[in-house]
Amino acid sequence: MTPDTLPSLLYRLNQNTHAVASAIEEIARWIDQQDPGAMSDVLTRHLQVLADNSEVIADSLAELSVKDAKY
Repeated sequence: MTPDTLPSLLYRLNQNTHAVASAIEEIARWIDQQDPGAMSDVLTRHLQVLADNSEVIADSLAELSVKDAKY
C-alpha cells in the first residue's frame, strides 16, 4: 500500500459508512410507518452512534490529508 492509498481508502470507508447510515434511516422510516415505535428507537440510537463518530472520522481524515499533503 502506498502512502497515497491510505487516505483514499479511509475516505471511501467513510463514504460507505454514510451510505449505510442513510439506508438504515430509510428502513427506520419505513418501519415507523408500518408500526410506529416498533424498532425505530433502536435504529435511531445506532444511527446516533454513526453520526457522533462521523464528525471525528471526518476531522481525522482532514488532518491526515493535510499531513499527507505536506510530504
